[in-house]
Amino acid sequence: MNTYEMTGKVTKILDVQTFSSGFSKREFVIQTDDKYPQSIKIECVKERLSLLDKVRDGDTVNVQFRIRGSEYNGKFFVNLQAFGISVATPGAGAADEESNRIPPEPEAESESDNMPF
Repeated sequence: MNTYEMTGKVTKILDVQTFSSGFSKREFVIQTDDKYPQSIKIECVKERLSLLDKVRDGDTVNVQFRIRGSEYNGKFFVNLQAFGISVATPGAGAADEESNRIPPEPEAESESDNMPF
């Protein structure tokens, strides 16, 4: 599974959304520090909601995420799902970071992955 990283400043942390199925997610927005800054929405799902517990608006963070895609009624959707967030420690250099990371879920195994040979 491919994973990616992005660094930026948190500009908004949205409220937790819980759906009738019991699924929960929380989204946040970071702004990149590029020549042309981008506002990127990333989500934390299920047990990864806790990744945002130590994050505040204005924090500079490094986010490890994966790209998830799906199709519903002929429309295609892409989500960026965080599995790790490192928050820069206030008043310290970029080298001092507090890490908050939950390893990504493994991909579903195919039948051939379960073979003993």
